[in-house]
Amino acid sequence: MGIGSLYQYFQSKEAIAECLLERHRLESMALADAVLRREAGSVAARYRTMMRELLALHERERMLHLSFIALETFGSHSEQLPEVRRHLELVAQLLQEEQPHMDRVSALLHAQVMMGSVHTLVHCTIQLQDPQRDHIALEHYDAFVPDYCRFTSAAARPH
Repeated sequence: MGIGSLYQYFQSKEAIAECLLERHRLESMALADAVLRREAGSVAARYRTMMRELLALHERERMLHLSFIALETFGSHSEQLPEVRRHLELVAQLLQEEQPHMDRVSALLHAQVMMGSVHTLVHCTIQLQDPQRDHIALEHYDAFVPDYCRFTSAAARPH
């Protein structure tokens, strides 16, 4: 498609970036939800698998993601977006199934922390030149999320 044709559909390069970012967000959230539904094990283990798959997705489209970063279009996920809200609800539901004593508000908060952690690790990792970057990101995940989940499980139990 020629550049002139492209601008028949989009007003600016920012509009193009927003459209691509929306597509990326929908694709990422669908992948995340699919992994969480198909995997077995703890929520932390499922989220780790999801993070590995998101790292692979970002690697396949690395230049696009670096362009998003350069345009400063990567923000945090808005919890008001339907696909993000559905994901948080799914994670909260899985957390409550894993830890029946956890109330819904706490489960949603924990889901937000987990999603924010993975979001940050994946988007920071894509900028690294180190060939071990995925391994480094997973080490950071392993250093934080499993202990966080154990802590929240203990804190949520009735005293």
